[in-house]
Amino acid sequence: MLLIVTYPLSPFLLSWLGSGKVPPSNAISCYRIMALFLPFSFLMGTMMTTFRSIGDTKTLFYVVAFGSISNIFLDPIFMFTLKMGVSGSALASGVCSTASMVLGFFLAKRKWSVWLLKYTKLELDILKKILKIGGPSLVDSINWNITRIAMVKIFSMYGVLATATFGIFTRTIDTAWMIGFALEGAITTLVGQSLGRRNSSKAFEVFSEGLKVGILIGIIASAAIFIFSTPIASLFSKDPQLVKSASFFLRYTSFGFFFMYIMNVSYGTLVGGGRTIDTLFISLLSNWAFRIPVMSVMKIFSFGYNALGLVIALSIALGSFVGLFMVKKKKWLKFEV
Repeated sequence: MLLIVTYPLSPFLLSWLGSGKVPPSNAISCYRIMALFLPFSFLMGTMMTTFRSIGDTKTLFYVVAFGSISNIFLDPIFMFTLKMGVSGSALASGVCSTASMVLGFFLAKRKWSVWLLKYTKLELDILKKILKIGGPSLVDSINWNITRIAMVKIFSMYGVLATATFGIFTRTIDTAWMIGFALEGAITTLVGQSLGRRNSSKAFEVFSEGLKVGILIGIIASAAIFIFSTPIASLFSKDPQLVKSASFFLRYTSFGFFFMYIMNVSYGTLVGGGRTIDTLFISLLSNWAFRIPVMSVMKIFSFGYNALGLVIALSIALGSFVGLFMVKKKKWLKFEV
């Protein structure tokens, strides 16, 4: 459905993201190639969730690593050898992620006798439970993507330097988030398995230990971003002005990385307990009741774009505090679906 809706609208979507400018033909081509792989992307999510539910994250790591490493080698071949440019990069990413998904399906069948494409009669009661848990998760994912688009739109109003600075920040936080995603996935799996055995004390112990790990990783990450902001910025650009701007922006927002891992722990705990409606509330509150409105007001009153970074970091902190509050309420321990 997403492919059908976005494919013909790609020029308008890219134009909106580009502050009203006409998007180049290669950008449209790149997006449309990526869009063709959307169905396989959703199947990839199903495969990854299955392995995490089983608890076999080791095999999942090999599967994801296969796709990532293949992409590193295939990218230059498609882009330069075959002279496809950015469209080749999009095609390489799509092919590698699809190959990774197929490998995951094969290993799930071989190791665990789980055939993910097997026809199964879906019972109405199960469908209701899937929608109750999956519905808020889907909206939550869409919300985060829309939030990212809105932030790009706001930063683009400050000009090229601000937009490029924000780009370096997002790449840095996305890289750091991979660790948090792994922590979140582990907590979700262990909490879900513990509650499935009706062992609520074990589930709470998982949260407590996960919080300790999250705090430790958060302290290390924040300190590393603050201390090594200039080398990190230099990885993405050699332009002195951009490196200086991005370096200051990273230091200014470094405390947000600490709270990001706390929010990962909260998310993992709540999702493991089936409380996806709580995680959706957290993202709506932190993004649309605070982050985007405050950023918009700051732009109206001509605050610098570094102040927008402070708002982003504070919104992450807000989300982490709300997440901990939701966990403290202990509704997730009931595992009611």
